[in-house]
Amino acid sequence: MTTGLVDAPVSGLMGLAFQSLASTEAVPFWQALIESNQLSAPEMSFWLTRSSSSTQNLEPGGVFTLGGTNSSLFTGEIEFINMPAGQPSFWLLPLTSECSV
Repeated sequence: MTTGLVDAPVSGLMGLAFQSLASTEAVPFWQALIESNQLSAPEMSFWLTRSSSSTQNLEPGGVFTLGGTNSSLFTGEIEFINMPAGQPSFWLLPLTSECSV
């Protein structure tokens, strides 16, 4: 992590912050794309590489998909969670014990 990430006036992680939380008060790029019907679907998905400090050969990164999902990265069904109504806040998701590792 660079020092600029911590000290700079950024709009959340990768610009995903809601406008009400962003230090720039800018409309997030993903919201602008959704509102202008530029995406195939009003969805975003993340695939994160799993690693641990004891892993010798770390696989870098992950995948961020905007406008849908990348079905080559998962099997099974996806549980979609709608945005809560009201004033947007931080990205908070309920944790369940149904997740498989």
